[in-house]
Amino acid sequence: MKFNVEKLKTVAQPMTQEERAAMDYRTKNAEWLQLSATIALKIRKLLRLQGMSQADLASRLDVSPAQVSKLLSGKVNFEIKTLSKIQRIIGKPIMEIPQEDILVL
Repeated sequence: MKFNVEKLKTVAQPMTQEERAAMDYRTKNAEWLQLSATIALKIRKLLRLQGMSQADLASRLDVSPAQVSKLLSGKVNFEIKTLSKIQRIIGKPIMEIPQEDILVL
């Protein structure tokens, strides 16, 4: 295969300011973004096991299907309040804190 310098020049363009900002955001927020993606996948799995659609969840949360889609994108900083509502609706825990990790005062 012949090396194509012209193709390399078209592909190897410097990052735009927008691309740089997006990369910086992902880098700075990698830990919670990973956790958010894990939570979203677990919710999707629990919905599937319950035979519930995203539209069903949206209706029971009293939000739009677009909002549920956004929550399940894995890019949302979940609020505890929202997680609690979803757990109640699904009837299964999304995240658990082992009892031995809870400090008794």
